[in-house]
Amino acid sequence: YEVTTNDAKGSIPENGQATASFINTKTTPPTPTPPTPTGSLKIKKTVAGTGDLDRLFTFTVALKKDGADLPGEFEYQYNDISSSGKLTSGGKIKLKHGQIVTIKGLPIGTAYTVTEDEANSDGYSTTYSGDTGTIQEDGEATAAFINKADTETPPGPSPNPPPPKTPPETPPETPPETPPETPPETPPETPPETPPETPPETPPETPPETPPEVPPAAPEYPTELPDPNDPNAPEEVTILEDGVPRTYVRMWDPEEEEWVYVPEDEIPLGLMEVPPTGDSSQLGFWTILGVISACALAVLHLDFFRKRKNILRRKS
Repeated sequence: YEVTTNDAKGSIPENGQATASFINTKTTPPTPTPPTPTGSLKIKKTVAGTGDLDRLFTFTVALKKDGADLPGEFEYQYNDISSSGKLTSGGKIKLKHGQIVTIKGLPIGTAYTVTEDEANSDGYSTTYSGDTGTIQEDGEATAAFINKADTETPPGPSPNPPPPKTPPETPPETPPETPPETPPETPPETPPETPPETPPETPPETPPETPPEVPPAAPEYPTELPDPNDPNAPEEVTILEDGVPRTYVRMWDPEEEEWVYVPEDEIPLGLMEVPPTGDSSQLGFWTILGVISACALAVLHLDFFRKRKNILRRKS
């Protein structure tokens, strides 16, 4: 508040009245002006192919606002070195391969144009993107330039070229000399014939000794019987027992209802196949005799398998 006083000091008159007045006036501070929103512009340089990676290329930056050059100076910063500076509209910046420069604090709506002064020259082909545009609020525009050289620049002419070579003088031709006449040749005397020498006798060749035949190696046999109840078990297998091969035959054990291996030399003759004779005489007699023999063989067969199983259990 701002205080204004009137007659704040004075004297009281006799039988009178004095007045002191105070006025408080409230003032409003001025509204601060908000900062102008800005953006930035990034310029990027790339050299491809066989170009010179250390060469500096020059770029001109034009900044326009409402069709006129943007007034003021704007700070720029390189990405790979601690170097910075200030740029006005129409200013120039130098960049080499891999460098990026960022121009900061550009007002929004600023129109920019970036031009490479050496574009498409000295054996380089230049491509670019984002070379023109408008700065957006809190945005970052990017102008990228790529210079590509496919072949190395040929060396220029030497300042001191060597003098041209003078061809040597050709001497005058000399006529060929006429050779002297050659007398006729006298034929040489023929020496007497020498009888041919008799070659020495060659002793008869001794036939090479035949190396003794090496007997074939004995086949290798397993030392244990496979599982006879395995579907892939062989019907006949030979193993080594005490260093001697022994053959086993796979047979069905009706008592235990499982397959077992039986030594070939211990199979009862009744279980072996007998070829037919074709004789059908006395069929009844032989039928009865066959039934009796089959019963006896069944008893022997069961007793054989019991003994065999006991032997195998002792071995295991």
